[in-house]
Amino acid sequence: MAFCRGAKKPRRIISCLTLLALTLSLLKFVYEFWRAQNGIDLSSRPVAKPGLAPLMPHFAAVADPGLDRSGRFLNRRTIPREGEKSGGAHADTKINAYAPIGYIAGRRSEHGESVAGTNSSLLLQFPSVLLLGNQQTEPFLVVLVVSKPENTQLRLAIRRTWGRDLNAERSEVVLRFFVGQDDSWDDIVEREQALHGDVMKTDFVDTYVNLSYKVLASISWAVGTFTTAAYVMKVDDDTYVNLPYLLHELRHDVMKGQYGVMGAVCVNSTVVRHPGDKWFVSDLDYPGDTYPKYVFGGGYVMTRAAAKALVAASSSTDYLHLEDVYVTGVLARRAGVRHLGHPGFSFWASSRPTPCEMLRNRVTAVNLTSRQFLKMYSGIHLLLRTGNWTAC
Repeated sequence: MAFCRGAKKPRRIISCLTLLALTLSLLKFVYEFWRAQNGIDLSSRPVAKPGLAPLMPHFAAVADPGLDRSGRFLNRRTIPREGEKSGGAHADTKINAYAPIGYIAGRRSEHGESVAGTNSSLLLQFPSVLLLGNQQTEPFLVVLVVSKPENTQLRLAIRRTWGRDLNAERSEVVLRFFVGQDDSWDDIVEREQALHGDVMKTDFVDTYVNLSYKVLASISWAVGTFTTAAYVMKVDDDTYVNLPYLLHELRHDVMKGQYGVMGAVCVNSTVVRHPGDKWFVSDLDYPGDTYPKYVFGGGYVMTRAAAKALVAASSSTDYLHLEDVYVTGVLARRAGVRHLGHPGFSFWASSRPTPCEMLRNRVTAVNLTSRQFLKMYSGIHLLLRTGNWTAC
């Protein structure tokens, strides 16, 4: 406001106050316009009321421990400053419940890539009780979100959207994010864990080649930590999950107690042999022309017995980096785990559902951005709040 200095004092004060008021009004207008354009409504939390949607059980709004009612961070001072860490060193062969980040150990190869633990087995040793936030009871469902260290915005979007739906069901659902090692992101991930308390880190370099190791380590953690959990779900960090509908299906025994894995089942998928393709697999890694039946990796649910068997089978089965093919195909075939198709699970090429479709009968929507997470969540809860779900 340098131009104010040459005016007479009374006029200068009035001019400065007027300019400040106009500036604030303009900023407010820009912010409201941005929120309207992106369909974001974080100031209110509309929730389903009893009887509104038959397939959506009632979830009461519960304050997120890391966010206030407008979606802003709380308790920023709990983030460690540069160079500061919480007490406790990482254990070599088990999760250290007091480490700043839940830590799952493997061993590093000479080339920097991480490989499985002793005898290539991912059956890790876990303490009988692991301190995880305020979780004191055995859950019904454990949700494992497999994420890249740099995908902080996707993890935050999950906490602000479909991850909120588990707040009213804390005794039934546990959600954890699993990341690998990345020296350029480890400090940021550690600060994220200090703020939210829901990030677990495996001792594998976070590369696509190590993806199957990371997924198996997360499943092993789930079955080793929660010994009576009925189901384990694996999802990618760009997958939106309709938790209320999924819980409705599981409570009504959609899997019929079978020894199996449920999701979008893929049959007779051709092995990609082109070296430049992301999904390229050599004849040495997999000699067949087609893969065994498997479940698409964007999201799938396993019974606890099936999850335990898949991890056990990994200790005697040659490794393949394509996680869904390896875990739900190769290992499932060796362990005798059944495949259960469900129309609510999306395939890789499935079109993105509308909020109406997601609310009615979809369990997962895949390949979403953080902004699309927020728009989906806002759209679903707008339908519930206004009662327009009846038109779906």
